Amino acid sequence: MKLIDVIQKFSTARAEFSSMTRSVHCKFVVPPYIDTIDLAKIDHSMAIVGGRGCGKTTYVRYFSHWTQFDPERETVEPDALKSIVLYWKPDTAYCRSLTQSWLSEQIATQLFHALSGIELLIELISALQNISHHFPALTHELAANTRFWKKLNRVTHSTHTSLEEKKFWAEETLYDVQVGINAADSSDIPKIDPKAVFELLLPELKECSTLRMSRYKIFIDEFENLAEYQQRIINSYRKSSDVFFSWNVAHKRFATLSNATTGEEKLQLGNDYHEYTLDESFKNETHKGFFLCELMLLSLLSHNLPCHIENMQSDVLGDRTKLSLRRDRRYIRDVFNTVKRILPSVGNREIARYAISNSSVKTVVENSLKQIKGLPKSTIMMLIESKPETAIATVAISNQKSFDVSQLQAYIDSNFSTKDPYHQRVQTYLFTSLLNFNARFSYITIPVYAGFDRFCQLSDFNIRRFIDLCYNSFKLMDYESEISSLKEFPTLTLEVMHQGAINASDRIIKEIPTYTPMGLTLSGLANRLGDIFQIWQKGHNQSEPERTHFFIKSDFGDLQERIKEVIDQARCWRVLIEYDATKDKNAQKSSDYEYRLNPIYSPHFNISCRKIRRIEINEEQFLEICFADTQVYERIRTQHIEDSKSKADSTINIEQGRLF
Repeated sequence: MKLIDVIQKFSTARAEFSSMTRSVHCKFVVPPYIDTIDLAKIDHSMAIVGGRGCGKTTYVRYFSHWTQFDPERETVEPDALKSIVLYWKPDTAYCRSLTQSWLSEQIATQLFHALSGIELLIELISALQNISHHFPALTHELAANTRFWKKLNRVTHSTHTSLEEKKFWAEETLYDVQVGINAADSSDIPKIDPKAVFELLLPELKECSTLRMSRYKIFIDEFENLAEYQQRIINSYRKSSDVFFSWNVAHKRFATLSNATTGEEKLQLGNDYHEYTLDESFKNETHKGFFLCELMLLSLLSHNLPCHIENMQSDVLGDRTKLSLRRDRRYIRDVFNTVKRILPSVGNREIARYAISNSSVKTVVENSLKQIKGLPKSTIMMLIESKPETAIATVAISNQKSFDVSQLQAYIDSNFSTKDPYHQRVQTYLFTSLLNFNARFSYITIPVYAGFDRFCQLSDFNIRRFIDLCYNSFKLMDYESEISSLKEFPTLTLEVMHQGAINASDRIIKEIPTYTPMGLTLSGLANRLGDIFQIWQKGHNQSEPERTHFFIKSDFGDLQERIKEVIDQARCWRVLIEYDATKDKNAQKSSDYEYRLNPIYSPHFNISCRKIRRIEINEEQFLEICFADTQVYERIRTQHIEDSKSKADSTINIEQGRLF
């Protein structure tokens, strides 16, 4: 088969585009933490949270009836009927249009009730149809359940006697509701309350022997995108959850949410629901990046590409009862080896050897080392030819005040002993020197963003970003080449992976303005921070290398509300990643956190993807970076150029939209 066919299948990174239904059957890799966040077994109401692209939607859909009772499945899990999960992803654009400022409060609420009630009724009917496919007896049990049909007819105001007919009625009525927003008369809007519908119908389903022991859970995805009054309605439902029937949500981590209900009570974490964070679960992974390896290979195999790895099949990866097969040492070794063959990682020393083979890099290094007084030309050439990592790192080290040529000579005389203090300096400054060359010289490209290990760093183990990096690299290969198995999938060159990372980063930077409601502000923040970090990366004196995060000095301990608002949105959209702050002993007052620009942006700015050094800014400077005009920002930028002794231009050349 052609390579292009495999790559096109790989491109469907989001769950929404991977199936005609909401099922993720044969497209899901059971994560190692599934037993700790088992949506089917947890009794209380839940909130599943995680950063953008961490797999929340796919995870919830795996537990839903769409996957557990998918007609394409040959068998279902033994306990599948114990917990039936319904999945609802609201049309948030439509829901947001139901504003109480445009419509009356009564009509807006009535339309939201009707929309959610009908869509969830369709979801319940779909669940019964999917279950009936695997348990045909349910069809007969439902047909004989006259009380169920009587109550369902009351909800629909129709006398249809089959699930298919009821579903057709619901779909037609849903259309009427969706276009009813423009109608002057609200009398035709169906009066349906989703909570009341389920409380009416679900007890009757217990009369069917197939469903006698079943519990029901509704999961509402992208909860943060609902309007505040709609969140209050759902929160009221969540507060009334019990073991038999519960309301649950999934939303982005750090999203701004309402905990109010339609009454006076508030929704309380712990008492009314428990929160589970998917991002945190990856921290307990025994083999770092292994889950990403499995996801990558499953995506490549989705075009029925033959695979040489035993148990690397969708029916094994998606079956939690077969997790033990994936813990086998041979399986783990084969998966890692295959991925690292496709995305080969090289160490900094190997990158240095690659770089010095480029005549432009060699010339820059040679000319820089010639500036060191007391360093013979023969020594310079020996370092370039035999120890390029030492030669390249010394370009940065030699510009530091503490540098003395005798230190370098002692290191050479020790035969480059790992115990010599200069050896540690080489280890510390080699990578930053490679970055410095890329940032300072437009005609030099050293592939510092290449390889599986680097892709893990750039993506911060985020599923969507890792897939983005792989896909943008795969697109640069020869599409027309033919392969017949996974073994024949080409090994990517360092240059291809490096350029793929840059292409992915460029695209992701451009999408920041769409991050509602503060996309333009976040875009300005990301671009200006990236510009500042690039200035430091270009600095001639690399005594404080790889600055990629910052700390906000606060005069009064707590940050201003306007700053908190920006930070909250930046965390929610993963523009910034928050860490506990490293305390400064000399600071009398400070905030508790420091913030790192998402490493996925690093290739766009030619900066480090590692968290090494930070810069400190005060509250006024942060607000100016976020909101000030170009003239004010130019002053900030010039100060950083002076502080870093940078080779950066003194004029602004960054991509940025309006900030207000």
